[in-house]
Amino acid sequence: MVQVKYGISTKFILFISITLLFFFAVSFFLSFNTMRSYALNNAQELSSTILEETDRKIDRFFLEIEYLAEGLAHYRAVYNIKIDDMKNLFISIVTARKQYLRAIYLGTQDGRMFEWGNGKGFKNYTPTMPEGYDPRIRPWYLTGLKAGGFAVSEPYIYASVEALGITGVIPVYNRQNKLVGILGIDILLDDLKSVLENLEIPKQGKAVLLNRKCDIIASQLSNYSGDTLTLRKFKLINPDELTSKHRGSFVKIIKNKKMYFSYKINKRTNWILLVALPYNLIMESVNRILYSILMINIFLMIMIIVALSLISEKLLINPLEQIITVINRLENGEKHLRVKVKSRDELGILAKEFNKLADTVEEYSRSLEKKVRERTDEIALLQKENTRLSIIEEKKRIYRDMHDALGAKLTNIFICNTVAQSLVQDSKGKLGDMLRRVEVNCQAAIKNLKDIIFGMKNYEQFPADFSLLVILNMKRRLNLMNIELQTHIENPKKLNSLDKRVKDEIEKIFQELTTNTLTHSHASKVFLEISPKKSFTKIIFSDNGIGFNYEKVKSKSSGLANLVYRVNKLGGELEVVTNIGQGSKFKITIPEQKV
Repeated sequence: MVQVKYGISTKFILFISITLLFFFAVSFFLSFNTMRSYALNNAQELSSTILEETDRKIDRFFLEIEYLAEGLAHYRAVYNIKIDDMKNLFISIVTARKQYLRAIYLGTQDGRMFEWGNGKGFKNYTPTMPEGYDPRIRPWYLTGLKAGGFAVSEPYIYASVEALGITGVIPVYNRQNKLVGILGIDILLDDLKSVLENLEIPKQGKAVLLNRKCDIIASQLSNYSGDTLTLRKFKLINPDELTSKHRGSFVKIIKNKKMYFSYKINKRTNWILLVALPYNLIMESVNRILYSILMINIFLMIMIIVALSLISEKLLINPLEQIITVINRLENGEKHLRVKVKSRDELGILAKEFNKLADTVEEYSRSLEKKVRERTDEIALLQKENTRLSIIEEKKRIYRDMHDALGAKLTNIFICNTVAQSLVQDSKGKLGDMLRRVEVNCQAAIKNLKDIIFGMKNYEQFPADFSLLVILNMKRRLNLMNIELQTHIENPKKLNSLDKRVKDEIEKIFQELTTNTLTHSHASKVFLEISPKKSFTKIIFSDNGIGFNYEKVKSKSSGLANLVYRVNKLGGELEVVTNIGQGSKFKITIPEQKV
């Protein structure tokens, strides 16, 4: 038997393996990009929630300072400069708020200073001021004059103690609307760090508070915290780039550690709130999933190659080996041996034609033997020597004829075998058509594999239990605001059997409802009820929040517009039941015929 270095089976399996490897590589690349985007979006949502919480905390803090300053500015003892009354008032306020207030004072227009406070730099609530101190040239005084109302000064070093702080200032006018001076409320920067103290950021995240010059006011990053007399620059942000941006995100490297940053500008103080998350922790779950996908792909590729090897062995190699074996045995003299026909495909037809050719050769051989016997009888009466010579000559002729005839037929068999082998590579032949069908089936199998992993999406495929996916995603987001989720889902199997497009739109509807709840509802509980019926699916989403005026809000809210659009896209109906102070309820009906 002729040994072939690279046979049909080897070439076929090698081609399919390369094709599978290419498609698996493309699938893995697309999965990586999709899941990375999904992880970054989750990090952005988490950062936005933390930024919003910190923003409200700063607003409440300085709103309290503003209310306190406005109340003192309209107090008679202050604008009439009654020292004893002011002293008692200022000391009582500072003492009650000593965890974040250092001092309260009044700098008059004629250069006098009345200050009382608590802590370092004060003795019996009275500060020790440097000689020649003039409040009118101090940063806080100038800030109050320039603002004309309540304002917060930039950080500066206090005169009575060597420490950095800020001052909430407001002008004080008497009953004749004449400027008396500037009222100031001191807050140390070290005390201001309490704004960030209660922030528990997941994934080892840290928060930073900056002014618009990108000086660090307060920070949870140990390598970006300043001392008591200087402000450090946060060089990862260019202040000029923030003039038209109120929020954003970027990725930077700090001490060889990649970090994901999100920021927002507080409107009341014009300060920058910054949240930093380790990039490797954001991508940790993505990397685990991608590793699992890679292992599954490798396993599937091995299984497909093994299956193809078995198929090609049974359908191609074994029939061809049988034909070659019969040819070799015919050459060795087993003239009655034939190929067993086991199928009706192209290889079966080839075996039948080969058997016909072998029968023709055998019949021709028998005919030659008959002619030899007849000729021998005719020359039997010749002389013994002539007979012997004739017999010798005739044998030679017979040998030559058999050699030429049988050799030609065997050559034809070899050519037919060559043609059969070429048919495997001939894309227009019948066997080529068979191989194309195999290729089409393989491509169809590859396409089905791609639909199960590229939301994942997607993070796009839905798991076997779609309702579980919905509940887990909503709980994860609502837990960020400590909102409890209560669910009731009837017939989950019916919900899981919905069309992929419908489940995709339903998931986006839940995302929009959850976002509205987090952003506007101020709720503590959310209730979700899903009831798949025979001809429709009914969804009820409600909360115990503050509610809203639907008729007034629906034309202005892009979130409600998106919700209406997605429900209408499914041919469904949306009913909103809400009012101020009564919570919100969204009733959605999706018909079965749209699935």
